[in-house]
Amino acid sequence: MNLDLNEEQKLIQDTAREFAQAELAPVAASLDQQDDEDLFHENLKKLAELGFMGLNISDEYGGAEAGVVAFSAAMTEIARA
Repeated sequence: MNLDLNEEQKLIQDTAREFAQAELAPVAASLDQQDDEDLFHENLKKLAELGFMGLNISDEYGGAEAGVVAFSAAMTEIARA
């Protein structure tokens, strides 16, 4: 059984990691400590623009159909921030 990520999954993981380090990590403490809805929504919009909101959504509904593994890899990187 091969548990390695495929190329698409690695690309999604790398993109999520780069985004999280560049955009989320610098403001993570602020988001945790304050109720800054504007900053929160700004980051959600950026995540959507990168396609993260549709990773596990069917192509029929405009998603990427990347699957649960790609979604989990991306969310793991984002959660680290």
